[in-house]
Amino acid sequence: MQIKSALLGALLSLAFSGAAQASLINFEDAGLPGEATATATWDGVAQGFNSSGFHFSNADVLDLSGTVPWWTTGVGSAHSGNYAGFNDWNGAITLSKVGGGTFSIQDFWTAGWQGASGTLTITGLLNDQTVDSEVVAYNGTWQDVVLNFSQVDRVVFSGGLFFVDDITVNGSTQIPEPTSVLLLGLGLAGLAASRRKNA
Repeated sequence: MQIKSALLGALLSLAFSGAAQASLINFEDAGLPGEATATATWDGVAQGFNSSGFHFSNADVLDLSGTVPWWTTGVGSAHSGNYAGFNDWNGAITLSKVGGGTFSIQDFWTAGWQGASGTLTITGLLNDQTVDSEVVAYNGTWQDVVLNFSQVDRVVFSGGLFFVDDITVNGSTQIPEPTSVLLLGLGLAGLAASRRKNA
């Protein structure tokens, strides 16, 4: 009886653990009009900010709601909400956990500044060693970039003038595929039938 309960618990844990751990970084907690904090500057050095427990170096948060005129001209809106991360001055944004540690990154959304197009290189690192990398083209339209980098302690985004938004970290937001749900259901039904038979 205890073995069946433990097996049931393990199956449910595996089925839903990814969704429970997922976090979405959308910059709404970091954004102030024009910049993230007093440390972000417009003098050619964007010193970075924190959002959702992660640090973004060499980056600013921009208000793309349309309420602040000059930097929203030709930019459009954020992918969601009012704010997006921006690598002004063509810098490379480095993403890491506040306080250090490893994490996974599933995907993020990107678009070019004022309709700009270019090539974005995303590199996942662990202890200064490249674990994974991806190169994608971007333009003025928001697009989803799927990475599925796991066990990294830094992710570097570099190439041109680009925005990042809605970054999924530390788990999968993917809904389990129907086959997995069906197999889980059959396993649970088998456990229930076995339990009734032994009772």
